[in-house]
Amino acid sequence: MEINVVIIDDHFLVRNALKTILFDFGVKNISEGQSCAEMLSILRRTPATHLFLDLLVSDGNTIEVIPAVRRIYPHIQIMVSSVQSFDTYKLILRQFGITRFLQKDADEKTARNSINDFLYRSDYLAEVVTPDTDRATTPFTKLSLRELQVLHYLLRGEGTKYIATNLNIEMNTVSTVKARIFQKTGAMNIKELLELAGLYKVT
Repeated sequence: MEINVVIIDDHFLVRNALKTILFDFGVKNISEGQSCAEMLSILRRTPATHLFLDLLVSDGNTIEVIPAVRRIYPHIQIMVSSVQSFDTYKLILRQFGITRFLQKDADEKTARNSINDFLYRSDYLAEVVTPDTDRATTPFTKLSLRELQVLHYLLRGEGTKYIATNLNIEMNTVSTVKARIFQKTGAMNIKELLELAGLYKVT
C-alpha cells in the first residue's frame, strides 16, 4: 500500500523536521498545513493514509475535527504530537479512537522509532493504551475536551468574554466550565491552577 502522509502543525520547523524523517523512511507523498481548516481542505482533495496532528493549532484544537476526518477517511491512521502532557489527553484521545501519541520533546531515537512503527506496523499501539499508562494520572486527566479548551485560555490569562467569543459559547457556559475545572483539579484559584499546570507541563 502506498503511504500518503498529511502533516498539520502550525510550526514551520516542526513540519520540516517531520518531513525530513519521513523522507528518510522512504515516504514521498507528503502534504502539509497549519490549521484545522487547512487540514480538512487538504483531506478533501488529497488521498491520505496517515495523519500527523499537532494537538493545538492556530484555529483550535485538532481533536475537535477528528469526527469530520473520519467521515472522509474512516480508516486513516492518526498520530497526535504535542508539547502538552500526554497524561492530560490520554482519555480523550482514546474516545476519538487515537492510539498513537508523540511527545515533541522526545529524543531523536524515540521519535524515529515511534514514527517508523506508526508508518509500517499495523499492529502498533502507542502507550496510550498500555496498563502502566492508565495508572499515570494528573489533576487534568479527567477534564473534558471543552474543559481543556477553556483551561488553555485561562492559562494564557484570557477573560470570560474573550473565551466565550473565541469558542462561540455563552459567557455563563464559560463560567460553568471554569467552576468544573477548579472542582476537578482541586485548585482554589487561578494562581493554584497555574502552579498545577506548571507542575504537570500543561501549557
